[in-house]
Amino acid sequence: MNMNREVFKERQRILNAERQQHFRNQNQKCPSEKKNIPITRPTKKTKKVGNEVNQLAQIPKAHIYPWVSTGLERHLLGQMNHRCGKCGAMMWIDETVNKSSKSPVFTICCANGKVILPLLQELPYPLNILLLENNPHSPNIDHQITGAGGVYTFRIHGEIYHRIGTLLPNPENPPSFAQIYIYDTDHEINNRLSVIPNLDFNILIELQQMLHEINPYVNIFHQAGQLLRNDPLLDLRLAIIDNRTRDS
Repeated sequence: MNMNREVFKERQRILNAERQQHFRNQNQKCPSEKKNIPITRPTKKTKKVGNEVNQLAQIPKAHIYPWVSTGLERHLLGQMNHRCGKCGAMMWIDETVNKSSKSPVFTICCANGKVILPLLQELPYPLNILLLENNPHSPNIDHQITGAGGVYTFRIHGEIYHRIGTLLPNPENPPSFAQIYIYDTDHEINNRLSVIPNLDFNILIELQQMLHEINPYVNIFHQAGQLLRNDPLLDLRLAIIDNRTRDS
């Protein structure tokens, strides 16, 4: 959002005047340190600025700093009801690069058609029904999972990592997270319910089937589980590294 040029200049002028007045007040408090500095009489312009600052001092700071000054009105963008003719993005009329309101031209969204983004992929079943349609089970999904804990995530040199932990659970603990795809896979649904109870059993079955069909990491965990079942003493470590691109 670009501030009106005149508004910006007026705001800067008022703030600069306020800083100058504060500096003069500090100098008046310590006259002994300024004995060798010649005293000059304030000009008419300085007096005018000083009067403006004194008027501003009577106004609460939050009312004038940093975006609003006396004598200025709030800038309203209006509704975001203008569509880019190239990419279809919804924009504000003030974001146009031309003066026409009937045929506005926008560049900050797609550089006037030079940037073409691919369409979003359709959600697989049952996510398309749970997230996009009026399904009676949809409101219950967030309430059940938002309060649950997740894997520990940290950042190294700007990259986000998370530690998946051991591939097999401790004997006294049920499998959780990635362990569910490796340990006791015949009871995968029950293992999920033991970690986060009160979930819908039928929805879990559908989501689990979806992950098995389209998630490439599920197959990797299944292969790791098969290797551990064939050789329980195998020293197996699993690292999933995605190929980074400039746009990722």
